[in-house]
Amino acid sequence: MLFPGGQVFLDCQSIAEHHHQFLQLADDIGDEDWWMPSWIPVLAEPDAHYGLIVEAGHSEEKTPVLAYCETDDARPCAASLSSSHPECQAISMV
Repeated sequence: MLFPGGQVFLDCQSIAEHHHQFLQLADDIGDEDWWMPSWIPVLAEPDAHYGLIVEAGHSEEKTPVLAYCETDDARPCAASLSSSHPECQAISMV
């Protein structure tokens, strides 16, 4: 399945490879915040550093889906999936 920008779902082996490569790169450049261990890449463009991350260690304050790209830090995406979103709070009160 293709998403906008040519992004595709990563298979399990690709997720593990991307995760390892990105953690290694963060270590190489000396910036631990560039890629967090709890970030799991699930969508990616085949030829570029663009995609979506699931924040596996998310708390109620964080959005569990982040977008990443070559030129910017990872940023929240799909805020409606956050447990702090009003619709999610209404569901949890039921």
